Amino acid sequence: MHVDNLQQAQLFYEQLGFQVVSYLPQALFMSHTKSHHHVAINTWNGVGAEHPASQTAGLKAFTLIYPDNATLESIGTNLSEKAKRVNN
Repeated sequence: MHVDNLQQAQLFYEQLGFQVVSYLPQALFMSHTKSHHHVAINTWNGVGAEHPASQTAGLKAFTLIYPDNATLESIGTNLSEKAKRVNN
């Protein structure tokens, strides 16, 4: 998936439980289980590139499926705690 800022996107996906498993200067491959990759993000269209027009073909949404409820709850707790720190 194209992102406009690789470092910000990395931090976002790390909050969702993903870890970098492979790195290129303009791309990161991330996984929840440290194997291969589940999410790939890149800036191949350019850093800060504008979002495509709404009629353009592309990925508009996706669903994350965690292995169990305990993992999902742990991610939710971590996100809530981070939001509290940011808002204070």
